[in-house]
Amino acid sequence: MDEDKDVPSADHDSPWKEALEVYFEPFLALLFPSVHAQVDWAQPVEFLDKELQALDGDAEQGRQYVDKLVKVRALSGFDAWVVVHVEVQGSPDSSFARRMHRYYARLEDKFSIPVVSLAVLADDRPSFRPSKYENELWGCSVSFRFPVRKLLDWLDKWDELEASRNVFAPIVMAQIREKTERTLERRKFWKFKLLKRLYELGYNREDINQLYRLIDWMMRLPEPDEERIYQEIKTIREQKLMPYVTTAERVERELGLQEGLKQGLQKGHRQGEVDMLMRQVTLKFGEATAEEYNGVIASADEEQLRQWAEGILTADSAKTLFG
Repeated sequence: MDEDKDVPSADHDSPWKEALEVYFEPFLALLFPSVHAQVDWAQPVEFLDKELQALDGDAEQGRQYVDKLVKVRALSGFDAWVVVHVEVQGSPDSSFARRMHRYYARLEDKFSIPVVSLAVLADDRPSFRPSKYENELWGCSVSFRFPVRKLLDWLDKWDELEASRNVFAPIVMAQIREKTERTLERRKFWKFKLLKRLYELGYNREDINQLYRLIDWMMRLPEPDEERIYQEIKTIREQKLMPYVTTAERVERELGLQEGLKQGLQKGHRQGEVDMLMRQVTLKFGEATAEEYNGVIASADEEQLRQWAEGILTADSAKTLFG
């Protein structure tokens, strides 16, 4: 079946780059568990994008792939660099295995450290499965093998993904459905289902917001459909996440906002807006959060204060509100 022409082209590499940085540990746990088991996760990981870019300044432009370089600490005590290559194109790239070998050889030569190269094939071609690079001439040969995960293979064990509590599973599911569902109706169905699933699994609010944004970024739909899904998910979010507010609590909150406004007007227009916003943040998110963002609020201009005062009415968290 031909792909629906009304579906906007999706941005694959950007959400993958961010997803790997935010959820690197669960990424390895889900797709490369044997590597995950060798890492000392009590030690912080370090992303070395500048070092990787310096190795490949002449990289081909316009290709849809993601390369990340991560420094980790092994349980046995040594530092190791993990290179993650994500191929997200719809058409096979004959140079993929060579690129894997090139990065490996250059990193090992320049930094003299242990290197592990991992490949994630997020494309839609079942037959595209590079797992080694080999070259031979007149008795001189090179053979380089690397672990590979083909996301399409998860279609045969979809139940495992749905049952998984790993926070990287929704990203894998979204990528698979983005690549395999060809009609607008099917993509709408799966985008709504995956977003709804975030609330049903009971992830914390921060993860829900992060995963929602990544899935929304990865699975693009026409604007009217995006708005319709947003409204449906908004209703679910309010039911799942927003605590019940009694009449007495609503009255108390309203009185508190009115008192904050009254006091603010007495202290001057801008200072009044600062005080009122601080009062709103305290009432909605608590004193500790208000104290945390006190300096940010106090240094903001009047326009920014007004935007925050309006945005707090629908914000799920202070982090979302203040960006």
